[in-house]
This record gives sequence, C-alpha cells and structure tokens, in this order.
Amino acid sequence: MLIPDYVNQDFKNIQTLMNEVERTETRENSKLLKDIVIALPDEKELNLEHRIELTHRIVDAMEWVQNGLGVQIDIHKPQIGDKNWHVHILVTTRRFKENGEELGDKAVDLEAKFITVKGQWRIIKDSR
Repeated sequence: MLIPDYVNQDFKNIQTLMNEVERTETRENSKLLKDIVIALPDEKELNLEHRIELTHRIVDAMEWVQNGLGVQIDIHKPQIGDKNWHVHILVTTRRFKENGEELGDKAVDLEAKFITVKGQWRIIKDSR
C-alpha cells in the first residue's frame, strides 16, 4: 500500500483504507477506486523483483501518491499453462485531506493521468 508521507500510517492496512473509502462515498453508484490492469512481461524476460520495480516506476511516473491518493499494487502470476503476468493498480478516487486522517475531495483533475498510464507503461518498458 502506497500513501503520501503525511498520511496516518494506519491507512497502509488495506482494510482500514477501504473502510475510509466506503465511509466517504455517499452515493450508491459512486466509483470507489480506479482499477488499472497492466500486462507484464513473462518469466523469460523479467523476474518478480523487476516486475515490482517496473510497477513502482509506473506509479511514480503517474504521481498519484504525490497528489494525495492511496495506491494498492497486486501483481498476479500466471495460472498453470498461462503466461499472463499482470498487475492490478487500485487508486483511490479521493485525495487524503491535509490532516492525513481522512479522505477529502474527488481528484477529478487527475483523470488525464488514468488515460495516459498505458502510454507511460510503454515508455518505461522500452527504456529498460
């Protein structure tokens, strides 16, 4: 779990964060998180440590944490007979307030970052 430095470290616990995410949303049809799925190279190209590093580079390039959002990263290895390494990047739709104790406003100004993430992945992948 990645959170800004000023945020209460209890939010590194995914259950604590999700409780806060659900508490702050008042509409029944609210989008709680952005779920970005990115395919990762197979075992012949990279090991798990390299996949983690690449994923962190993507998250850093998108500046979600620097902009007050929480980010959960889950890397999934392929099922038997498959080569589909992939990562789920879950990003809060609301920024943490300056007090670091709760979520505040929706980060609507960052919508473009979600659109550009796949292009950023290509740039990072090609630079390795």
